Amino acid sequence: MTALFSEEWHPRARHWWPHRPESPGEARTVLAFYALVWMLPNEVIDSAELVLSELITNAILHAAPPPDTPRGKMPLIETVFVPFPGGVRIEVHDESETKPEIREASDERESGRGLALVDALTGGRWGVCTGPDTGKTVWAECRQAVS
Repeated sequence: MTALFSEEWHPRARHWWPHRPESPGEARTVLAFYALVWMLPNEVIDSAELVLSELITNAILHAAPPPDTPRGKMPLIETVFVPFPGGVRIEVHDESETKPEIREASDERESGRGLALVDALTGGRWGVCTGPDTGKTVWAECRQAVS
């Protein structure tokens, strides 16, 4: 007999976002909805929203399609949220193959602190992977603090 459900089943949420300034806020709203459905702890939700915002903003700023890309051919930023006990994995895929790196913060620059923030909020549980297709996926895991 074949089981219809198994303990191996893992819920996940996948969404696509355009390269525009409103996308990080819209994605945070969607993540917050799933986090409540999955009953994630509030501290995880807060961290996850910040991490997601930073990762999508990086994709918008650093993986934007060329300006002459026809409107109907614009690549989208893909997000995947995967819950696990006490946390959530966030994946952001874009079409750029350039891997992000943590930069030294500077008083002269207005940007460049996002990945340092991601690193701090995730306890270093983030990374970048490339797949068989184009682009890259930046992932991060937000977990409940162990007391």
